[in-house]
Amino acid sequence: MLKALGLQAYNRWGIVRKTHGVMADDEIWLRFQGERHLRHRDVCLRKDLYYPDEAN
Repeated sequence: MLKALGLQAYNRWGIVRKTHGVMADDEIWLRFQGERHLRHRDVCLRKDLYYPDEAN
């Protein structure tokens, strides 16, 4: 998991920054300063659930 996220060691804050704190079926996520244009569809893991009409 760490390798997939580009992390060298377990770091809770690093994981939250990389994943935006989103979980598989989560509608709540974190947008950090400087990410003004980031939207839910950019970070959600289940696009088929939340955006079924969009092409993958």
